[in-house]
Amino acid sequence: MIKILLVEDEEIIREGLKNEIDWNSVGYEIAGTAKDGLQAMEVIEDIKPDLIITDVRMPFMDGLELIEKVKEIYPETFFIVISGHEEFEYAKKAIELGVTEYVLKPVALNHLVGTLEKIRTNISNRIRNKSETLYLKKKSLVNERLLKEQLFRSIIFKQISIENIHKKIQEENITELGKYCVVLIMQIDDYLFLTQEMDSEQIKTLNQSVSNTVEAILNKDENIIFFKVSKHEYIICIVEYEKRVLEQKTRKAIEEINTKLTDQNGASATIAIGGCYDSLEKLSESYTDAFATLDYKFVIGKGDCIRFDDDRIKEFVETDGEDYRFILDIVKEVKRFDKDETNKKIHLLIKKFNLEGGKFTLRLQITISNIYTEIVKMLKENGGSIEEVFSNPIKVYKNILLQETSKEVERKLCDMLEEIINYLQIKKQNKFSDIIKNAKEYIVENYDNKDLSLADIANHVSVATCYFSAVFSQELGQTYKDFLTDLRIGKAKEFMETSKFMDYEICYKVGYNNPTYFSTIFKRKTGKSPTEFRKLIDSHKADE
Repeated sequence: MIKILLVEDEEIIREGLKNEIDWNSVGYEIAGTAKDGLQAMEVIEDIKPDLIITDVRMPFMDGLELIEKVKEIYPETFFIVISGHEEFEYAKKAIELGVTEYVLKPVALNHLVGTLEKIRTNISNRIRNKSETLYLKKKSLVNERLLKEQLFRSIIFKQISIENIHKKIQEENITELGKYCVVLIMQIDDYLFLTQEMDSEQIKTLNQSVSNTVEAILNKDENIIFFKVSKHEYIICIVEYEKRVLEQKTRKAIEEINTKLTDQNGASATIAIGGCYDSLEKLSESYTDAFATLDYKFVIGKGDCIRFDDDRIKEFVETDGEDYRFILDIVKEVKRFDKDETNKKIHLLIKKFNLEGGKFTLRLQITISNIYTEIVKMLKENGGSIEEVFSNPIKVYKNILLQETSKEVERKLCDMLEEIINYLQIKKQNKFSDIIKNAKEYIVENYDNKDLSLADIANHVSVATCYFSAVFSQELGQTYKDFLTDLRIGKAKEFMETSKFMDYEICYKVGYNNPTYFSTIFKRKTGKSPTEFRKLIDSHKADE
């Protein structure tokens, strides 16, 4: 529909025009009305009409002044001027302003409708051309973004030689990119913890919501290219001609991301910032900086912004050579799955600190932080993740540091490393099938327990909750929540087909404690409400 704004100071004429013509039948709609030019300018900002029908003589701002002002802002707008015979001197001015039609008062409705039909094609064509132009422009920008994304991926992951980078830019006709560049890695905090109790639809909704938030922030600037590398991790590349502008954009992007992620998604992100380099070829170096920096999230904390040259990182790398050799030995024993030797090494390290004295607490904290960081790196190198071992790794780490005696620190540290060894053994020996088999049997036996949780199942199969959630989804192609829901709804259908239990009784029998919620889930899974499903069963029985 073509949108019209009616501007007329006489209410009887304004309302008459609005109500006496069947606007829809001639392809128009009245999007708004105004009693003078000033009020019209306010309305135009909101509705952005395609056609304005205006009187000439009006208080505050007349029709001709209104046309001049609108043409400055929205030159594509069409105008029909309504005027009395005695105001004919205005007609010349109106024509000079590019008015489409000039209609004399008193307005003959048939004549006005004829005029509207006559100019409708021109207006429609202009609207269509404008839409096509905007579409092509948008498509061009999207295509250029994709080309830049492909190029940046190739540079970051070293899939293109330096000499071919500029050749690629010329071949693809990519807009000049700027001199300075920096890479950020953004990681959604506690992602596995947030999603472990969600079903697949809820996870999909969360992922889409986060993606929409990130896109809305970063797509505004053609010099910021980003792409997703996992469900909870994004790589962000920023390029600019001036280093100062690059740093300003980086700060602004980080502030917006963390603010809007919290406000719109109830989530936070840790952002690691690589070094700022003076050529596009060095994007991979900035990425390497950021990748190494992200490991320090586990010792600095989540929801933070960590630069590769952050002073806080230096605190965790100032470990003397002998201490560092101890750390590497501990990691080595963990990789060998040797719990006894790992515990011995930890004991010797703590004993060494006790005997040497000095700044014992600070030195121990730095060493534990370095152990943690090296373990995180080792897990990544082996295709694992600390979040798969512990649902809240930061809490585990901080709990070690909060212990009041060296003996307690030793015990907590050994417990943590034992969990990591268990995880690595399962991963290495591929015991997934046994774990899943036991878990499924346990769920089938306990599906009617309304308090059954992911933690209960993980405890039963002796695996960390977060890791169990990941393994279950990987092996079965659905979350544990989806599996449990499918099982419960299947059992509910069986009860409906073979028993005389009421719907609310079946609800409790299959592990739900809210009949309304049960009914909602039942319809989502089967496409029918419990009542409709029963009717279907009855009709089948009648046919038999």
